[in-house]
Amino acid sequence: MAIQFLTGADSRMFAQLFILLQSFEELGASAAIAVCDFGLSAPQRRFLEERRQLAALPQPRGKPLHPWYYKSALIDFLPRDAEVAAWVDADMVMLADPRPPVAALVAEMAKDGQTFATCVDDPRREIAQFLEEIERGGRNVRPFRELLAQWRIAPRQYPYLNSGFFLVNSRRWLKDWKKTTFEVDEHFLWEQNAFNITAWRNPAAVRLIDPRQWNVHGESLARLTRNGDRLLCEDQAVMVIHATSFGERHHSVEMTSWSVAGRPQTSRLRLFRDPALRALQTSLFDRYVLANEASLVKGLGG
Repeated sequence: MAIQFLTGADSRMFAQLFILLQSFEELGASAAIAVCDFGLSAPQRRFLEERRQLAALPQPRGKPLHPWYYKSALIDFLPRDAEVAAWVDADMVMLADPRPPVAALVAEMAKDGQTFATCVDDPRREIAQFLEEIERGGRNVRPFRELLAQWRIAPRQYPYLNSGFFLVNSRRWLKDWKKTTFEVDEHFLWEQNAFNITAWRNPAAVRLIDPRQWNVHGESLARLTRNGDRLLCEDQAVMVIHATSFGERHHSVEMTSWSVAGRPQTSRLRLFRDPALRALQTSLFDRYVLANEASLVKGLGG
C-alpha cells in the first residue's frame, strides 16, 4: 500500500520542522515525508516546494484557523494516490527508518481488518482519569464529556489516545475526524479529544501500538536509557521521541536564537529538558541549517 508520511506546521513552527526533517534525512527517508501547510509564509512554502516536501491545501485558504483544525483536516492534504496516512507531529524526532516497520504495521492492520493505529497517551490513564485530572486543573472538557455520552463511549473502558503519531488507511475515518473537530465547541485539546471520539466509535478498528517505541513522551522520557547507539524505553528500542509533557515537566518551549548565513534569527522551539536529548535536537537543527543555508535565506524571507 502507498504510505505517505505527513507532518504539519504554521509559520511559527517552521524552524521546529528542521529537527524532524533532518532526522528523516539522515535515515535516508527524506523523500517519504511532506509538510502540511497550516499557515506557512509564502517564502517558507517556496522553500518546501523546492524540496518537494510541501503538502498544500487543494483549494484557496479562507480565514486562518488554529493549526489543530488543519491537523484534523488531514484528509484535505493527503495525496490522492496515498492509501495510508502516517502522521508525525513536528516536535518529534525519528531515531530509525520508519518505512519498513510502518509497512509491516500497515500489512498487519489490513490482515486484521483495522483502519487506525496509534499509542495511548499514558498507559496508566483511561479517558475518565484524563477528564478528572484536567478538570482538577480548572480546564474545560465538558464538550468532550458530551461527545462521549452522545456516542455511548464509556470513559472508564478505553484509554486516552495521543495524536502525535498514528496510521490511518481509511479516508472515511479522516473525514469523520475532521467533521467531529469542526463541529465541537473549542475546549482543552479539542482536536485530540475528537480524535479519541472518532477512534472509539469503532473499537474493533483500533490497533494500539507500543508508545515505548512509537511515541515516547511525558513521564516515559524519564525512563529512557542507552544501550550503545540505541535508545531504549524500558526494554523496547525507541523509534520516535516526542517533545511534549504535562506541565512541561520534561520539555520546555523557548525562544531560541540562531543564525543562517550570518543573519540572526529567533524561533520558538519545543526542546527536551534532558541534556542528551536536547543535544540531539540542537545537533540535528544545526546540521539542517548548514545543509540548507542558501535556500533557507530565501525561505526565511531574506
